[in-house]
Amino acid sequence: MKRVAYIGGQPIPSFDRVWGGSLATNYCFQKAFQDDHEYFLDILPRDEIRTAQDIMDFCDGADIVHLDDTGMCGLMFTAGLPTPDVIGPITRSPVKDYKGWECCYSEGWFYKATVIRLNYAEERMYPERVRLVTHGVDTKLLKPDTETPKKWILWAGARGRYAKNYGMWNEIRQRPAPDGFEYMTLSGYTVQEYWDILKETAVVVCTSRYESFCNCAFEAMACGVPVVWRDGLQGGLLEAAGVRVGYEPEFFNCGIRWVCNNLDHYSLKARKFVEDHNTLEHMRDSYASVYSDVLHNDPAQRTPGRTTEED
Repeated sequence: MKRVAYIGGQPIPSFDRVWGGSLATNYCFQKAFQDDHEYFLDILPRDEIRTAQDIMDFCDGADIVHLDDTGMCGLMFTAGLPTPDVIGPITRSPVKDYKGWECCYSEGWFYKATVIRLNYAEERMYPERVRLVTHGVDTKLLKPDTETPKKWILWAGARGRYAKNYGMWNEIRQRPAPDGFEYMTLSGYTVQEYWDILKETAVVVCTSRYESFCNCAFEAMACGVPVVWRDGLQGGLLEAAGVRVGYEPEFFNCGIRWVCNNLDHYSLKARKFVEDHNTLEHMRDSYASVYSDVLHNDPAQRTPGRTTEED
């Protein structure tokens, strides 16, 4: 079994707290490799890192070093540490004038790694040089509830976060909801609260300007809840998922009404899309492909200090 030194990960959090995108991704990633027989995730949580020496000690003897926390890039670079084998997926897009980060966001350090992203739209400098990976959600835990009546047209997210565009949701709500349905806003929620309310939800509305993955949308689809979002989100990678509309409130209203009138069809479609593309098994295989490629590169080109011997 190969040891992956995973820097910046966090212990799987409880469901009765607010997660956010990073914790949700971390949960799914660890679950995907929980019972894996090929790769062992050895996790160094970000709050346990004080110095570069902590990272060096942790990485000693690892087969693969995978850096998940962008904040550690500066620490590793300034301390003269080698580039990790894998970096990402990170949502922060490096730009050349990014207030001091340009030192490590360079071809000579950052991009020596296999940089992974969830979509090309995140990568502003070298989109042709990154690897896309598949994210997944827990389809064994999250399943359609066919017994509970559906009434909510749900928007979930942080009201004050620019990316979520809460203002557009307010405009959408100015128009009456389809007969038999009501608008619902959920902000500052725990994971369990969100999962519970999905049981009564007919449609999730995603007004985001941009998204890395939008975990809550795929969790909804895993529960058989269709999602209405803007055309072109994630650089067009979601063309077959959900219901795509133009980025104006009236288009969202039309999409919501259409889905509510054809709810059974779109509920089945939502669940099937996740089963076909975004399970934890898909996620595991996608990351494992990256790890395999790293391991089969010329050892002389890999970061010094890593073993290439079979266990």
